[in-house]
Amino acid sequence: MKIDFYRGVFKWGASLAAIMMLTLPAFAQGRDDQAFEIVPPQHRGTLVQSTLEFIECEKTKQYGRLYEMLDDKEASRANKEDYVASRAKAETKRGTLREFAPNLVMDLTLNDSAPVTYEITGKAWVKLGSDVVEKRMTMTATLHGGAWKFSELSESFLHIEKPR
Repeated sequence: MKIDFYRGVFKWGASLAAIMMLTLPAFAQGRDDQAFEIVPPQHRGTLVQSTLEFIECEKTKQYGRLYEMLDDKEASRANKEDYVASRAKAETKRGTLREFAPNLVMDLTLNDSAPVTYEITGKAWVKLGSDVVEKRMTMTATLHGGAWKFSELSESFLHIEKPR
């Protein structure tokens, strides 16, 4: 009898966790206009501007400029020429970004001595072949010496592709 009770509690807890995970994206989508509200005012303007510039470079396929905006970890994987060539080649597999609308920003800064870091998540519309699909995508932004450096824009862990 006691085992059945604990099994029921575990199932209820797992169900609640699953519901919360599935509703978080829906909740976050309603926060478009307030996505960067968590960022302190002294960093907000430059982060928004740098994010817009990064997204514009992605949309217009300015891969050389994009490479310059990558954080050291991402940029160390290849030199600039190889990066540009590989990004152009990958367009057929990954598609090309058409739009990106940030709707959730989370502070990932570990402690006071660590660089200021944010995860930016949003809706993206990506052209794959002749279709444009909606995806949930994420990138990180880290403040290094007064300049924001970014990770690659990548698909979020949980996303659903929907034709536009």
